[in-house]
Amino acid sequence: MSTETDYQSQFVSAIFNQSKADSVGMQIYKNNWIEGAHNALSISFPTVKILLGDANFRLLCRFACQSIPKKSYNWEEWSIPNTFVTVVSDFLRLQNTTGLNYVAECAKLDEMLFINQKAIDPIIKVDLLNSLGQANPDKTIFTVSKATQLGTFSFPADKVYKHAHLNEGNIAEIQQQLITPSSYFIQVSRSALSPSGVDRSEFRASISPLSRQEFILFDMVNKGHSITSLFETANDMNMDFTAWLGDAISKDVIIGSTTI
Repeated sequence: MSTETDYQSQFVSAIFNQSKADSVGMQIYKNNWIEGAHNALSISFPTVKILLGDANFRLLCRFACQSIPKKSYNWEEWSIPNTFVTVVSDFLRLQNTTGLNYVAECAKLDEMLFINQKAIDPIIKVDLLNSLGQANPDKTIFTVSKATQLGTFSFPADKVYKHAHLNEGNIAEIQQQLITPSSYFIQVSRSALSPSGVDRSEFRASISPLSRQEFILFDMVNKGHSITSLFETANDMNMDFTAWLGDAISKDVIIGSTTI
């Protein structure tokens, strides 16, 4: 660790060390730090903020600052998968809340959307469906968009998200589904690709519920299974492999293939 990085780490630690935060100056630093966390987390986890309300979200941000040992001024440290999701779960448990477990799951969906927004894919100019005609299915695997995220949930986080942000869906039906945990599979993909591959203003996230069978196939793709293995699994599950593949390609979930 460099001297500068070590100094920053010690300073950040001192801000939240009660024995060192008694001075007015240090308290100002602490308040500014928490406000910075609030601003950053409001952008990265907007659904959690809507569901908790601003006052409770500020309490969550203060709790996060005290719970997560930050080592720099870069708030993206907290974008590491499951880091903030775990904090939300711990916060809800300590607050003795009941019936709000779905909020942590919405934090997970917010996290998936954050990764989706930041991902940059290479531009692959190829007619993928036609190119597969010359490929050896035993030796070919698919390339998945870096923006594509898969998640398993106990609550319909996609429906909660769409109701919170777009006022879509039947709230009574959603509330009923939040009472008893079940199994939900959600995919976040990119519904529009920027021609340059860099301009994120043209990116649009698509949140889609998946069947268990669809989730299994996409999970296999992520793990590098061959086309033959995918086809056989789809056949065992009575799925139309060609229709599934065509849909995945049209939605820029699968963007290329590689020979292994």
